Amino acid sequence: MSRRPSIIGSLMPGSEPEPEAPATATAAPSPALKPKGPDIVHTSLYVPRASYRKLQEIALTQDRKVHDVLMDGIDAVLKEHGHAPTERRKRGPKAAS
Repeated sequence: MSRRPSIIGSLMPGSEPEPEAPATATAAPSPALKPKGPDIVHTSLYVPRASYRKLQEIALTQDRKVHDVLMDGIDAVLKEHGHAPTERRKRGPKAAS
């Protein structure tokens, strides 16, 4: 891994910036960093532990993922404010209908 060129070094008279080494891909990108599509945005959500456990129970009883239950909530809020629900890709038997 190469170092970033120094901004301060380039301000000093007579100094030349270090040449950048070409980047090489040595490892596959992490699945968490892999983009899901051009219209997908990653976000994080802090949920009280008790609420998260209830979401897990709901998801388990419906044979779904917590993500799908949260997406249902997002759709409910969008509908309440007069917007269309989110479009979801279907991924097999656990995908939301």
